[in-house]
Amino acid sequence: MSQQTTNYMQTLNEISQHVLLVIMQISWPKLRYQISDAIVEVNTGSGSSGKETISEELRSNPQWQLMPDEWRKKLTRIESQARTILAASSISFGARGMSVLPITRAESVFSSLSDLREQMNTFRDEFAENYSSILEDMRMRLGDTLFRKVVAKLPEPRDVASKFDMSWAVIPIGGMDGVSVGDIVTIESVLNDMLGMMREQHADTAIEERDIARRTADLENALNVARSIHDQLTTHAVRQMNTDDAHDLINDARMQTRAMVQSLLENMATEPRRILAEATANLVDALQSPLRHVRTSTIKQVQEAFELVEGFSFMADRELLQAMQECRRQLENSSPQAMNADENINNSIVAGLQVLHAQALNINTSSEAMRSPRNIRI
Repeated sequence: MSQQTTNYMQTLNEISQHVLLVIMQISWPKLRYQISDAIVEVNTGSGSSGKETISEELRSNPQWQLMPDEWRKKLTRIESQARTILAASSISFGARGMSVLPITRAESVFSSLSDLREQMNTFRDEFAENYSSILEDMRMRLGDTLFRKVVAKLPEPRDVASKFDMSWAVIPIGGMDGVSVGDIVTIESVLNDMLGMMREQHADTAIEERDIARRTADLENALNVARSIHDQLTTHAVRQMNTDDAHDLINDARMQTRAMVQSLLENMATEPRRILAEATANLVDALQSPLRHVRTSTIKQVQEAFELVEGFSFMADRELLQAMQECRRQLENSSPQAMNADENINNSIVAGLQVLHAQALNINTSSEAMRSPRNIRI
């Protein structure tokens, strides 16, 4: 392995001391299916019937929306809460559904997700227990003829509980140090189950073809990586290859490693800053509005951005962290009512936020963070 590749792997190992790469999967039976034999008409106000049928080539198929509203709202809410918890403390990276989570925030995030998973399991058991009644109510609303058209698409009562899942896995992003065969087998199993669920959803639901294809490809790539690492950990035989093949493979691996490191560093350096800049800009707009109506939710958005930046503080410059701490002090010592009513408090907070906003958008400091992050050797 070349010295350059060794350096990149060392950088990944050091990054892994600060962050985790997390992939999360949440699924539940949406009971949403395409109406494959539907006829779609549009009121035109002309012709003998005043309607015109739209060709299948010019429209997508309408859908059955069979999940009772009460259940759909409860399950949508818990899924949204889980994704919000992870998103609030992490940044997106690479394949859809993957997040870079600071280790300093991991315990809190995983504890909250575990609580939500318990709630999801409770909903799962309640839904499965009431599923027969849900189907009977569905038959009454649809009538026997339409119910016969959809019943074959619906999960069997004995299978419906298996359609619920809230799971997450931590993917190693460094070298092989500390990675066991058991770790990789666990990751392979989670990814394989998630891929199976994705393909099952593809068959049963009306999710956009391109979206499903992209998600499936991402999971297949991640699964292939896990299998490759598994092979490296368990196979001691040296594969024979000719010189040209070896040269091409080494160069490809080198380029892929370099691209991954650069992309990871760029995301960690810029994404928390972007989120902070947006949050501070929103609060400044509210403070400078003629109506001057600052909401608690706008302040909370800024405070959550502070926590995100702190999670990635090893990628932040000291000036940014100092400006952030000053703004935090001002916000903690005030209230929305005082900001709305007191001109001096308002102006002081605006001035601090504008300094922080400019620091967050400073291209020079974010570029320097990518080149020389604190506590990580490149």
